[in-house]
Amino acid sequence: MVLWQLDTGRKQFLPHLSSPICNIVVSTSGSSYVIKLADNSVMVMSTRELQPLATITGLQLCPDMGGRAEPSKSSVVAKLHPQQPERLIVAVPASHQLTQNQHGSQPANAAVLQTYDIRANSHISRQALARTNATTLSVSPEGSQIVAPDVKHMDIVHDAKWLATVDSWVPHAKDVEALDRSSPKSIAALRPEIFLKFWKWDASSDTWELVTRIDGPHFAENHQSTVLGLASRPGAHEFATLGSDSVIRFWCPTAKYRSGLNAKDQPEQSTWKCRGLVDLKGCLDNAQASPLDTASMSFSEDGSVLAVCLPSTSAANDGLVLLIDARNCAVHYRRTGVFLGNPCSTSFLGSHLIVASTHSVAVWDTVDDIVKTIQSSESVDLPGAGNSQLIAVNARTKSLAIATRGSKRGKNRFQINIYDVPSFEVVFQETLKISPVALLSDSYSGDYIVIDSAVGVQRLGCMDKASQKSQNNQSREVTGQIDSGLASLFTRGQERLPAQNDEDTDSSAQAKGLASVFGDTPAYSLPAIGVLFRNVVQTLGST
Repeated sequence: MVLWQLDTGRKQFLPHLSSPICNIVVSTSGSSYVIKLADNSVMVMSTRELQPLATITGLQLCPDMGGRAEPSKSSVVAKLHPQQPERLIVAVPASHQLTQNQHGSQPANAAVLQTYDIRANSHISRQALARTNATTLSVSPEGSQIVAPDVKHMDIVHDAKWLATVDSWVPHAKDVEALDRSSPKSIAALRPEIFLKFWKWDASSDTWELVTRIDGPHFAENHQSTVLGLASRPGAHEFATLGSDSVIRFWCPTAKYRSGLNAKDQPEQSTWKCRGLVDLKGCLDNAQASPLDTASMSFSEDGSVLAVCLPSTSAANDGLVLLIDARNCAVHYRRTGVFLGNPCSTSFLGSHLIVASTHSVAVWDTVDDIVKTIQSSESVDLPGAGNSQLIAVNARTKSLAIATRGSKRGKNRFQINIYDVPSFEVVFQETLKISPVALLSDSYSGDYIVIDSAVGVQRLGCMDKASQKSQNNQSREVTGQIDSGLASLFTRGQERLPAQNDEDTDSSAQAKGLASVFGDTPAYSLPAIGVLFRNVVQTLGST
């Protein structure tokens, strides 16, 4: 931003803002400016000092500024805090760059962790998860694009003491052109930098402290393998990763001591290591042993079983699901024909395993061994094969939410359905105007959180009819107790006065008067306390 005094020709610059400026508004008095930035933040600045007076920071995703309801081809890495469900933990870009027409933001890699309060709609904190650029320039001296690392996966344990992230970075094709001029893109794809990081929560500084960084948690013969999935084990400080090398690794913390010193005299420190692995190459029946391109996995609610969904390599492995014993790291059961297409997301709800794929959403009852397809998307033209449908489950309400993103007959279609898992009946259905990019479940309230591509947050609540009925009955009982208590209170006060009329007649009249004031109205729909008190006084005065 530059302030240019036309009469003197003096220019005053305000450089190095956090992101590009979208709009500037001058106050009526001219004493302050309001700047709208591309990272969904607003800054109020004084005219004289050019110092920020106030900053309002929103959810710093890449918003769709043009307001176009187009299907989003990418999902957002986001989680709800296990102990504080009003806090949203989401991976956001380190910097934002606008397109030439200024109607949208360019795809940016998420390298920063933002904590956002969705109940108060306020920003809490921001922390870097990967190596970020110290400059706002996105072009190197050679003219190539500077790309930040991208956080692909993130998960947090049940007590919110440990956080695990997976970030990857691929060099620019021009940087590796000297290695192979024939196909620099393929060489760049074979030289990724993939890091698995474990963060410990530091309550004193309210930040995540990096404890262990593992370079290349999955690897092939001559390069690092892509991490396809990350999941935390319920009830334990443990994570599981699935790589394109068809290997599952279980990670757990262990005590760390310095050599040559007594263990009792050292402070308590931890580091993470791989306690076991499961090789899935034998389950794929693939002679060429080509790397996996997509897969999904999820732990059961008690953490004893890890379900892994793999893409079909042959007709015999169509819709393959493996149940792995998390204790001894061994394949316990194998089931085919569960889903159609490539798996996108997997989640457990009791004994039911829900699998969302590119063509369907299937529910597998692992006890009775029954597979039921509750939603099929074969008739919808889905632009993103790996991110066509989002699912979330809620153990409190025993429900399943499915957000569908795609287009049919040239028209965009965004819809969310909530099913009751035991009966598979639709209990809620709504058409969304903007493409959803994340679907989360609040285990405390039973609500679902939907984040769209326009950086909007919507909360969907599903109330049980039985609980609602019992709540209404309880409210009526409480109202009846209030009526009888007030009636007996005023009756006892009237008995202390000298008897001028028949006591029975007065009590019945007062009871009828109070019944006309309260009636059978539930407690939550009664008028204000001042109105109630005035009506009670008028009724007693008239009797």
